[in-house]
Amino acid sequence: MGGDSATSTDEGDRTLRSPKVFECEGLLFGVAGEARIGQLIRHVYNVPTLADGQDVEQFVIRDFCGGLRAFLKEQADDLLPSPDNDDEAWQLLVGVKGRLFKICSHMSASETATRYDAIGSGAPQALGSLASTEGKPPAERVEIALRAAERHNGGVSAPFTVVTSI
Repeated sequence: MGGDSATSTDEGDRTLRSPKVFECEGLLFGVAGEARIGQLIRHVYNVPTLADGQDVEQFVIRDFCGGLRAFLKEQADDLLPSPDNDDEAWQLLVGVKGRLFKICSHMSASETATRYDAIGSGAPQALGSLASTEGKPPAERVEIALRAAERHNGGVSAPFTVVTSI
């Protein structure tokens, strides 16, 4: 999983020091949108662990999303959108046991049939690149996708961070 270092705000674009991708409790995370969600997951939220033999999709939907929603209601309610708001304040990519799930701020979780996904402003460019590099090693595909997104989207910039499963 990989991420860039750009953030865009009303005050302009900046390069972040803290990576948008990280490992926590054996899960890989990528963050887009509101950076605070990543900070909370990385440093405050007690990330659940997958039980032996537990279905991965069930874990993501029930344990991770359910637990994260309860945590946010208590600690950071402003990161949960109102039911009538279709806007996504943030998105996560969560890697679990070789599978990849996209989770939006409404707590819907999805997994693509392609086994790869992208979030953030450079997602269209990254997805096109990932589609064109099937068969290459995963870390190489991620690097190529990040460079393609940077070249064709002003909201994406190096340095890049790539993390792999443990």
